[in-house]
Amino acid sequence: MSGIHNIQRAVIALLFLLTCLAGPLSPVARAQGDQFLVSAFTPPFPIKSIDVEPFNRNDCLVKIVTQQIIKGGMLDDYSSTLLFRGISIYGATFYGPFDGNRSTVDATITMTRKVAGNADAVDISTSAVKTIVGDRPVPPLFVNEKELIIPVEGDFGRKWQRLTIMPDREPVHGESKAGRYPGARLRQAETPAEGQGDRKRLVYAARAPLADVRDYYVKTLKELHPIVTTAGNPADPPTPTGLFGIRTLARQITVAGYTYSNRVMYYTEVTLKQGGGPNLSDYVEIEVLEN
Repeated sequence: MSGIHNIQRAVIALLFLLTCLAGPLSPVARAQGDQFLVSAFTPPFPIKSIDVEPFNRNDCLVKIVTQQIIKGGMLDDYSSTLLFRGISIYGATFYGPFDGNRSTVDATITMTRKVAGNADAVDISTSAVKTIVGDRPVPPLFVNEKELIIPVEGDFGRKWQRLTIMPDREPVHGESKAGRYPGARLRQAETPAEGQGDRKRLVYAARAPLADVRDYYVKTLKELHPIVTTAGNPADPPTPTGLFGIRTLARQITVAGYTYSNRVMYYTEVTLKQGGGPNLSDYVEIEVLEN
């Protein structure tokens, strides 16, 4: 059964990829657009039906009826399947019937795809549906017994933006005390204005295994601070977070070092994030905070 299941997943993923690479769809090609969403959001477990229905303005609803009541483990499998297709759902799941005026704090569905000829860039398509009244974020996923409903913007999978992960040009800025992981590129640099404290923030991108980057900063911080702590593990499942400026799912590790001297606490905190999906998993975002 597992072999058949893997073949089904591979076929669905192939259909999704072919539709995705076909590029933007004409507004009049509604049937093609619906098929794209069906291919993208079909779950790995048995279903009775999957349909795409109009919603508010140009948005739509992907409605999935399953053969059994949806439980937590099924949602974990669904999230993993979507990540395999380059899709991540960021935001709280609502348990209950769909409500077009139900709002949440933040919600985004993000899809990525590789860029031919540019290994260090990805194309991104995002969806953030708003409530009918009040223009607030709608939960990205509704679960109601045997029904899954996913609100999606009309241009999701049609409109793309390019993200360069490893920039050719870097901000002009000094290095942190913790140094730079070999081969990493500086993406952002923030130094507080006069009178705003002394915290410095640097954000790098590295094409490297998460465990290697972690080990590098553990070693470096132990040379700088007498107290070093580590939280997170490369094997942990990805969780919702920000990565390279987009909302997605990523694995996260924090390495922190502390030194108390002359009644002053000096610190270096390094947060490492690795994308959960195949299009971002080769890269690690490195955020260094220090005073």
